[in-house]
Amino acid sequence: MENATKAMIMAASVLLGVMIISFGTALFTSFANYSADVQEELEMNALQEFNTQFIKYYNGSTGQKGDKEPILVTAHELVSLANLAKETNIVNEISNETGYSTLTQYIQIDILQIAGMRNFEKKSSQEYHTFLAQNDIIYQDDGTTKAKYFFCTQVEYNTFGQVNYMAFTPYQN
Repeated sequence: MENATKAMIMAASVLLGVMIISFGTALFTSFANYSADVQEELEMNALQEFNTQFIKYYNGSTGQKGDKEPILVTAHELVSLANLAKETNIVNEISNETGYSTLTQYIQIDILQIAGMRNFEKKSSQEYHTFLAQNDIIYQDDGTTKAKYFFCTQVEYNTFGQVNYMAFTPYQN
């Protein structure tokens, strides 16, 4: 009888131990999943924040006539955007690449309809100054001036979901 009591106590101890280990494993798995979810959410927020720096110049709002009004960008904003792309490429150590692709994080900025303005992110400071001098303002026939604008016509993303190409065109107003 005494052995049966000891056997029951031992069985209860083993059962309690298995329950504690199972609870610990379930708790560990739960915390690991939570941590992975938080990490994924942080990465998505970082990607969205990164892309926002670029795509804020894309799309536009719907006008009174129901048509899409582009977001107008000045020459100064284009130079700032190109410098951001250049700095990002340098930080990612890919500034030697010749162009964007869906497999890299290289960011390329093109200004279409202006000769020599492909790979605008690779231009020198002197080339940026020349671009600004030629595209900052428009001189009109009556002697007045107005700002020259551009608008984004195309945005491409790489396989990671990151903006890696933008094309701009002069706005005819």
